[in-house]
Amino acid sequence: MTTLWSFGINTMLRVFLLAIPQPSWSYSLSPERGVTQALRLTTQVSESAPDTIVANLTKLLSSSGIPNDFLHQKNRSLLPVTFELLDISANLLSMLLPHQRVNFASVVHIESHFGLLRFTVSLDRERLCPDLQGTNTPCAVNLLVVAHVVRPPDEVFTASSGDQPVSQKTHTEAIYIDLTIIVADLNDNAPYFPKLGGSDLGIRNLYVTEECPLGTLISLPMALDSDSLDNGIRRYDFHSASTSVEIRQHFQIRLFRGIGIQCEHMQLDPENRMLDTNLEGLDAPSNPGVIPCLQVIRRIDREQVNQFNFRLVAFDAANQQGDVNVRLIVRDINDNYPTWSRVLTVYTHDGRTRLVEGLQPSGWMQSSFNGTTDNIRYWMTTQECTSQRKLVQLKADDQDDPETDNGRVNFQISEQSPDLERIRRRIFISGDHIYLTDSGLRGLSLMNISLLVTAKDGAGKFSDAWLDLHIEDCNDHPPMILMRGNEFSLVENSRGQADLISLITVRDLDVENSANSVFRCFLNDTRYFSLKEAVHGPAANVLVGGADQKLLTDVESPHEFVSNPPSTSSFDPGRRGRWSVFRLETQPTVHFDRESTARYIVMLQCVDNGTPALTSSRVIVINIQDVNDNHPRFYRKEDRQTLMKQNQMGWNTKRSDNLQSTWNLSEQKTFEFRIAENADRGSLVGRLYAADPDSGENARITFEMVSSTTRVEANQGNSKLEPDQNERFTVSTSGEIHLIKDLDREQQDKYLLHVRARDNGSPESLSSTATVVIHVEDVNDCHPEFHGEYNF
Repeated sequence: MTTLWSFGINTMLRVFLLAIPQPSWSYSLSPERGVTQALRLTTQVSESAPDTIVANLTKLLSSSGIPNDFLHQKNRSLLPVTFELLDISANLLSMLLPHQRVNFASVVHIESHFGLLRFTVSLDRERLCPDLQGTNTPCAVNLLVVAHVVRPPDEVFTASSGDQPVSQKTHTEAIYIDLTIIVADLNDNAPYFPKLGGSDLGIRNLYVTEECPLGTLISLPMALDSDSLDNGIRRYDFHSASTSVEIRQHFQIRLFRGIGIQCEHMQLDPENRMLDTNLEGLDAPSNPGVIPCLQVIRRIDREQVNQFNFRLVAFDAANQQGDVNVRLIVRDINDNYPTWSRVLTVYTHDGRTRLVEGLQPSGWMQSSFNGTTDNIRYWMTTQECTSQRKLVQLKADDQDDPETDNGRVNFQISEQSPDLERIRRRIFISGDHIYLTDSGLRGLSLMNISLLVTAKDGAGKFSDAWLDLHIEDCNDHPPMILMRGNEFSLVENSRGQADLISLITVRDLDVENSANSVFRCFLNDTRYFSLKEAVHGPAANVLVGGADQKLLTDVESPHEFVSNPPSTSSFDPGRRGRWSVFRLETQPTVHFDRESTARYIVMLQCVDNGTPALTSSRVIVINIQDVNDNHPRFYRKEDRQTLMKQNQMGWNTKRSDNLQSTWNLSEQKTFEFRIAENADRGSLVGRLYAADPDSGENARITFEMVSSTTRVEANQGNSKLEPDQNERFTVSTSGEIHLIKDLDREQQDKYLLHVRARDNGSPESLSSTATVVIHVEDVNDCHPEFHGEYNF
């Protein structure tokens, strides 16, 4: 039986879900820390257009292994669940323009009650995961979602209470979901041959030596395909640009699989790697890319033909094709291959240079085929945020005459380099130096680059060397604070429980295993509000504290989630980072009275652990929502001018000083007015004024006459006065008293009215009653009269 811990009637129960599904469902609760791991769910969709439904979160949650009694009521009906988006992965955010990234939630639309998930942008695998082009590595986007499960009172239990509900109030439990959406590839890209640089005029020059042995293999240009390996390149073909007989009589295409393999080396042991020219039906996902080689099948005589021109065509799994023109030049015999230097010069970020020595691979021996130090490896480091452009000076020697083409060495990035397109966005070679492009090294998802560099002489002979560049993280990303707004509302009079104000996501995009991505968050004032971590990932090490930055939480987890990037020039969709979701809550011992304080302003600050530390902060405004807990108050006319000024300043909205002034008004319960006995019907007798410290509808006041039969408290009237039983007066809703019947002072000179001021509050309005005494003033409307007879 599932067990939940109890922390008291007024304490919200939290459900803590294991990150990795287990054979039997279990909860994990940390009373000291109150930190959970997110429930990890995965689904797969194909590349799709915007506004396509890609997932049903309610169904995914129901099929995730959560016990039925957790999501269902006793009558088996589904409990109310609402979904809220907390964060999206960086590659999703990259689909927006920089100025649109502030509202990151606009990328995703989640129907809050049914959990239908749509993206407002197209799911294009090649754009979402550019570093995974040409691979079968799954391309994923991640969403961090919270499911609020509303449980009725009789569904809330604890282990100690048996089967008795612990509360008669509805109860909300939060399930944090780390949703991974695998974007399956569609074959929507044709193969292409990338340009080698500004000198690439669409023709690739290759070289072959006359009288070379039959079976000699020559590296052909490699095509790229942005789709996955499953949909990628399957085969190559060629067509002569002169006569079809000429090229096919001398050469054929052979295909190999591998990374960093040059065709020229296959002559050492071709049987181990050679494949049929038609690769359809092979298990492509388990093999690396296809390497095309041109094999000599007939003796080449330079006196008969000095070059071959042909068109090389690459075909993908759907027979989409891309091509490039190739010129194969026949050269005289060239005896020597370039030989890489044992030491290269590396430029550091502070402008200095240092030497790095090449390492020979394990079991390395000099190639018997070309006598070179092929595949020597150089290992070097540089900083991610370096501003330098020049990285390495390359050096390789050729024993042929340096004044001839055979002895001149040129350098280029080999097409056999892994992640070639990713490398070319960051690095290029000019002359004998390696330079950084304008993109630099910031934001790489992988902090190592392996680069295969080819040293080639003018006759086409070459040697390769590996350059392994380790990139050290820089603290160039401050923690990012993501909230659905800066202003929040809280109902007044709450006390005895920690009420949730908002969920706040914080993330740092520095490298996950670096101290630069560790951050701590705290509030400048914890008297009224607290900050508690609810869920974290990946490998989070987040510090949460109050104004004194005391350590409250220090947790680690293998959980992974792709965080959002900042809108800066260093934005890169491939970067992952640490993230945490915090609960901004009220302190359970604090009583909030809007009439005393209508607005609270706190500062949330997050600081990372880098050197120097980077800081982010957000000002959070909490407006106290009014409850109709104040009666209207009658006040004197003399105070009217003061309140009119306060109304212009918004006294009944959010200004606690004006609210206090309302409380300090001199309340009056009895009012006296005078009117001439000959006044016309409809004449204004006077006006009553009342104010309510509440706000909105709770402060909107209407006046009404209390019936003469209505009981009025004794202290509100003059018992010696007669009530207005003949209804000579009326009161408008705005408090104006008007005469509606003729008066005769000689018959009655005073009238007693009872007027009620009622607010428009809900669910119940409140009122106060005042006594009004109206004096009828005499008018000289009677002639003198003699009574009786008089004798003079």
